[in-house]
Amino acid sequence: MPRSQVDIIAVLPRGSELSLIKRLGAAAPRDRSDLRSSTNIDGGSGGNYGVFAEIGEEFLKASLQKRFLSPQEAEGELVEEFERLDLGIYHPLRSWFLSRGRDGAYWACSLTPKLPILRDLFNRADGSRYRVWELYLKALRMAFRVAARSGRVLDCNPNNFGVQGNRLFYVDDESFGAKGKGALGIQALLRLREYPGDPIQAREAFLDGLATSIEEYPPAVVARWGLDADLENRILWPKERVLQQHLLRLLDYARKANNG
Repeated sequence: MPRSQVDIIAVLPRGSELSLIKRLGAAAPRDRSDLRSSTNIDGGSGGNYGVFAEIGEEFLKASLQKRFLSPQEAEGELVEEFERLDLGIYHPLRSWFLSRGRDGAYWACSLTPKLPILRDLFNRADGSRYRVWELYLKALRMAFRVAARSGRVLDCNPNNFGVQGNRLFYVDDESFGAKGKGALGIQALLRLREYPGDPIQAREAFLDGLATSIEEYPPAVVARWGLDADLENRILWPKERVLQQHLLRLLDYARKANNG
């Protein structure tokens, strides 16, 4: 946490330094190290590398992987943030900043309004099962648009999407190159494995929408996403035949795209 404006080295969007200081001082930080976990099902994020805190109605994120010994070392991260901002995936009130920490190092941080997280909606035991699958399909469609336009792949773990009304916002500070850690197909399969008790109609509608969305993109674009390799992992496939038929449709298109 910066102790004064002097500790803020860079802020995006530009010119919002005073606003950021006010937001950071709005309340005593509440440590949320409970969110660190290496497993998807636990709803963790960032393994043991995340640094999370609540400040009033906002959420502060930093990462030990984005800790630098000098501002010059952090210049590449500043360039990365400009590129991420161009993707149009973040909440309009999100701020990114480089801060000098009490350890003397420089930390890349983000501050975003607290939003209901898609993972939390998945884990609610209520009647919203259809809506949460629709929202997750919307998250994957966002990732497809970003990947097609920029070549960057979002991490589509439900931990990384916040909901406001009918809009989704990406809340992670990372994206990857094509065929990188984002693994779009694997992420979809993981959700089917994690929530096998959800209504089959909701899961079938999700897979049908997923296949339709992917088929809207030219094979040359889809080939860059590595979906065929993801979907070949049959151990993650659901047991229901009707769901497997949708996955076979997806796999067939991904294979043809990769071999085209």
